[in-house]
Amino acid sequence: MRKLTLVMLLSDPQIEFTGGEFELNSECEDHALVPDLKKGTIVAFPSFMIHRVKPVHLGIRKSIVIWVEGPRFI
Repeated sequence: MRKLTLVMLLSDPQIEFTGGEFELNSECEDHALVPDLKKGTIVAFPSFMIHRVKPVHLGIRKSIVIWVEGPRFI
């Protein structure tokens, strides 16, 4: 059971790619949280949260994802 998701950005925004914004959906799409990601930044969030990466317009966006597993939330 996935409990935590960690995403680390490996590319430099605006230098290696444009677009590709990471969004966490707090309640609805209109109120998405958009963290200011820079190369090397790690975002951690509960795995059940809805999230997405918007389309990349130019270049290549690289990231790594780690999942932390554990017993079910009570």
